[in-house]
Amino acid sequence: MEMALTAGGGERAGAVRHVQLQDVLQYVRDQIVVSKRDPYAAFGNRVVELNTQGHPFFRPDTLEEIDTLSVHDACTFYRKCFCDPSEFTFVVVGNLDLAATRALLGKYLGGLPTGQGLLPVVRWTPACLPCRHWER
Repeated sequence: MEMALTAGGGERAGAVRHVQLQDVLQYVRDQIVVSKRDPYAAFGNRVVELNTQGHPFFRPDTLEEIDTLSVHDACTFYRKCFCDPSEFTFVVVGNLDLAATRALLGKYLGGLPTGQGLLPVVRWTPACLPCRHWER
């Protein structure tokens, strides 16, 4: 999928991205059809729906939604969300050597290019979510 969403490359690359995205979408369509026939998947989807109070973020994909996707929309979303790694938050946990961890972070994350911050930084906390089941 990453190759399908990379920018640039001219007309041939656009055709390749389109074919690759169509392959991914066909795989997702097949998974949706299979899950509709699976009683365990139906039960799991219902449990998720009840636990999340029908929040759209947790709603299973539908064939109709998949059919509305395009290469242009996928590439636009990819660039909008992943073009600026300076907006990312990395969390490192564990019993680590601080000096060695800083060196590794500098090596692997320090060289990431930064772009223009296209999206505002959003800090999600439980108070931001519409569900209030944890307050009971």
